[in-house]
Amino acid sequence: MSSSFFTGSLELYNGTFTSTQAVTRNIITADLDRLLKAVSPSAMHNSAEAKPANYHPDTCHTVLANIFDWAGGNGNAPVMLLDGSIGSGKTTIAHHVADVADEQGYLGATFFFNRLDSSRNHAKSIIPTIAYQIGKVVPGFLNEVHQAMEADPLITERNLSIQLEVLVLRPLQISGNRRDLLVILDGLDECSTDLGQLLLDFMVQAARPEIPLKIFLTSRPGRDLSRHLNSFDSNLLTRLSLDDDTNVSRDAEIRHFLEDKFKVIAQTHPMAHHIPKPWPTNDSIDSLVKNASGHFLYASEVIKFVSSVRRLPHHQLEIVLGTSSCPSNVGNPFEVLDGAYMHLFSYVESSSLDDVLAALGAAMVLSQVDSAVTICRVADVADFLSIGPEEVELLLWDLSSIVQIRQGKLCFLHGTLRDFLLDKTRSCNYYIDILRVQKGLGSPKCAQSD
Repeated sequence: MSSSFFTGSLELYNGTFTSTQAVTRNIITADLDRLLKAVSPSAMHNSAEAKPANYHPDTCHTVLANIFDWAGGNGNAPVMLLDGSIGSGKTTIAHHVADVADEQGYLGATFFFNRLDSSRNHAKSIIPTIAYQIGKVVPGFLNEVHQAMEADPLITERNLSIQLEVLVLRPLQISGNRRDLLVILDGLDECSTDLGQLLLDFMVQAARPEIPLKIFLTSRPGRDLSRHLNSFDSNLLTRLSLDDDTNVSRDAEIRHFLEDKFKVIAQTHPMAHHIPKPWPTNDSIDSLVKNASGHFLYASEVIKFVSSVRRLPHHQLEIVLGTSSCPSNVGNPFEVLDGAYMHLFSYVESSSLDDVLAALGAAMVLSQVDSAVTICRVADVADFLSIGPEEVELLLWDLSSIVQIRQGKLCFLHGTLRDFLLDKTRSCNYYIDILRVQKGLGSPKCAQSD
């Protein structure tokens, strides 16, 4: 048989003469198949599972301007961290940044962690997922990945540090790409893998002058996060916070978001002709903005609940505002928020749970309520429980993303946390009997089965 039948030369392969080019193509395909098996498609910003960014054009101007300014090269730090408490809008912002970077051609890769999705609530698939996406935008990159996988067929089973170097950084250097690519890792707090080690791997290894990457991270604030990041200087890391006290525009942005969405509901809902006018009232909007405490998740969940096509919008809003009882068949308007709270409380050690609930109950009894947020002196909580202020701080360590202790003050970052803890049907084992706390009968107890 003449070799002219083949685009490459003939070689003996597995006992059969075949084309070397065909063999090479098969080997490359096999390597890429192994890479794809290690990828988490749902973690990409444009995946079928990813929620579309519910971005409102009149929100987060300053934050977005800072992010795009940094991504555009106006800043030495190769890594930016955006932190914010539950529902502050981190993921929505990350989706919007990804969309813009994709449109403008400098998006390298995204990975959106989600604690409820077993394919992306850990870090095992993060490097293959990033490598696959970069390979789509950088010519020659996947050829280098193929060679790396051929040299070590088990590379996707190595630790993150080795995978990052072999499957991302080295191929990126060899490929000759010179333009900074943006890599977005959203929701590090949703990752079950050790957060500190994950950050260290990415920040230390990728933050080299010869590596054309910028890394955008989002996470809830937390003591473990702060402990790992405090060792990095501004040349490596720049930080933004959605919980910054100086961000006075959040309430105005949430108000504008709610007004726009309610206007759409009033115009397009199938039962719009039954909605009283004017609707909603200014007092209703004021209450919702106050309850949101600067967090967009609350506002977006309210809109989702009120806009149900199977319910009357004004009745749904009355349920949200507590001016109407919630029928059992209507559902919980704060199901997503409650799920997040339950997840956070699950990190509290069972042996400390009663004491933690006692501290939170004391805070609610002793607090001054400002903008629906519980605020009190840590020393007062400590006196109430007959422990030291430092013990109060230790008790609430695992809840630092929703309960903040700063300058001697204890603050609930969400107005809805108080409502959650005081409603037995929502908080279940984390229910606090506030009357027992007020009467000084000891630690608030968990709800008992009827």
